Amino acid sequence: MKMSSDRYLERGLCKLSLDIQICIQTFIEPLDVMSLRKTCKYLCDVTYQRSVWLHVARRVCVSRGLFLPSFPLEIMSRRALEHVALSSSSYRFCRMLIEMDADKPLIPGSIHILDSRCASFTNPPRQSRELYLIPGGRYLITRSDTAINLWDLGIDIAGRMRPLPVAALQSSAVEVYNPRPTDDGLGILLFVATVNDAGMTCGISVYSIYPSTPNPVFLLLTSLGGFNVTMGVWSSNDTRLAFLHSGRRILTIWDFKHNSILSWDNHNAEVFDILIFEDHVILFESRRFSLYKVPPLRPRKSEGGLGDVLAQGHSLMDFAYPSTDYCARLAVHWNPWTPLLNNYLFFGVVVDDAIGGGGSINYYIMKPLDDPDLPKMIPLLLACLATDYRLRLSTSSTLHLCGQYLSQSWFDPMYGVQIKLSTIPTKTVASGGTGGDFDRTIKLWAPGHNGDVVRDCSICPATGRLCLMTHDQEIRVIDFLTPL
Repeated sequence: MKMSSDRYLERGLCKLSLDIQICIQTFIEPLDVMSLRKTCKYLCDVTYQRSVWLHVARRVCVSRGLFLPSFPLEIMSRRALEHVALSSSSYRFCRMLIEMDADKPLIPGSIHILDSRCASFTNPPRQSRELYLIPGGRYLITRSDTAINLWDLGIDIAGRMRPLPVAALQSSAVEVYNPRPTDDGLGILLFVATVNDAGMTCGISVYSIYPSTPNPVFLLLTSLGGFNVTMGVWSSNDTRLAFLHSGRRILTIWDFKHNSILSWDNHNAEVFDILIFEDHVILFESRRFSLYKVPPLRPRKSEGGLGDVLAQGHSLMDFAYPSTDYCARLAVHWNPWTPLLNNYLFFGVVVDDAIGGGGSINYYIMKPLDDPDLPKMIPLLLACLATDYRLRLSTSSTLHLCGQYLSQSWFDPMYGVQIKLSTIPTKTVASGGTGGDFDRTIKLWAPGHNGDVVRDCSICPATGRLCLMTHDQEIRVIDFLTPL
């Protein structure tokens, strides 16, 4: 005989002590905690315990790949912790995207303009060239012609943003590669390339910065110099930086922690992007992509430079795109802050249909292999989804994990900022998978009639915050989620 739900709560769950109840609720999803609030008075009272939401918020931030120092969890109120947990789990923002009209831009809750009001400030954000919003939505990195700045935007959309950066690295003629977390997860790692007057890259420096410390500074960890090359694309992992240069024919891999290096000539100028993971690297071409094993790196010579160039690298495996009529043009890297997709590394490739004029996004996972004669991992096609033509015109795209959804954002100067939301397929195409149940492209920001075209943008889907730069270099901080 089955026990009724009321008697089960009375004799079972509700008989547990408060400490055990709190412990249980710290291990469940934020929405499940909210569901328990609706069951009975006793469980409802437990869900209002601050310690429940403190642990839930911390766990959600870690599992969603957010920069934990963005949130001062230890001093936040219970209500603020609820907002962080429910927002960071991407529940609120994803629900908003699913329920809205796809043909209309999303209405933001607030729009702040990041601008300096200090006359002595010599490097206002209006001089910025590019920006990067650290996952968590609080810290923003901007690059200008004279400096790299770190801004604290705060986490309260009703609060006043600081008019000055919390740290600045004075440096002219530089390029910045997408930041990644430090090993301890409490700092930001930054790769900075120095460019000379001839437009050639002559050095690469690695910096770290810990924004939550009392006086954050950019700390130089190591540098690579003694060369002059035309830099192409970059990719990095926890210990290595890979980059194409010299007409995108030479691939250099630098272990910046152990100061070892290796270069090889791939004899192919058609490579448009690279992706490094562990001791393997993928080179993307328009008709195929190839998987290489990285040879043992060699200690750097005292005179610097990029090391000896091997005659040619040999791929372990070559892979074609789903159709021979497709021509790839944009690789979509996983965000280095994003956790693994079901314990797998993942990436995407945007391809164009040369005949039909359409296109698609191919999502891949890196499947581990236990065969000594094969690579450690090989890419398997997870889904092939039709894409909006504006994505095929864009030059920037970022892939995020948002709970059960894959979120891919991009911008086009004339069409504004778009976001593609798709449910994560449970099977690869080879296993009978056909893609997720939900696949939709939503316009987040449309240029106005005054010509405020988008020059650069960066988004944190977990907190619903978008930062964009207009053609006149005005930086706007746009929040789509309001506090609970």
